[in-house]
Amino acid sequence: MCEHSGADPRSVQPTRPLPPTPPYIPPQPQPPVDVPLVAPVITPIVYSREPYVWEYKTIVKGTTNRDLIDAEELQTLGADGWELVGVITMSASTVYYFKRLQA
Repeated sequence: MCEHSGADPRSVQPTRPLPPTPPYIPPQPQPPVDVPLVAPVITPIVYSREPYVWEYKTIVKGTTNRDLIDAEELQTLGADGWELVGVITMSASTVYYFKRLQA
């Protein structure tokens, strides 16, 4: 049989103060060992004093596969400096928007 002193265990005071609980700091993720650390890439910024002047061109074609712009026509336009910047397809036609720097 177990003897006790009759004192309520909730009323017993510790003989020395407890150390303060440190604040919780979550663990930080560590990079995998086999992945080398790479320095960030810095993108250069180019400033121009003269504003760009653009020239625009639209080409309207039908919506069937044989009416659309093919790769050869795009290559020709690109060689002339035209850049495709937008395509809008409507019910009966497709509009291609191009731009290039004005010469």
